[in-house]
Amino acid sequence: MRCRTARTAWDCPIPQHVWRCGCLLDDLMFCLIAGETLYFKADGCNRPDFEAEERRSFLYEPPSGKTFAMSYYELPECL
Repeated sequence: MRCRTARTAWDCPIPQHVWRCGCLLDDLMFCLIAGETLYFKADGCNRPDFEAEERRSFLYEPPSGKTFAMSYYELPECL
C-alpha cells in the first residue's frame, strides 16, 4: 500500500487540490481524505452498506459548477 499526496502521472479525475491524500493498492485508489473527512471507494457490492449507514458520498464541483457525487463514501461511525 502507498499513500500519494502529490499529483503524478497517475490519472485521477479529481484535481489534487480537492483531496489531500489518497491510498492506493496496485494503482487503485481505495480511499481519500478531503478536508477532515475520510472516504472509502464503493462499488456495487458495498455501496448498499454505506447507504444503509446513511454515509454521504464525496461531492466534487469542477470549475463548470456542476456538482456530482463520486463513488467514495464517508467512513461509517461504527469503524
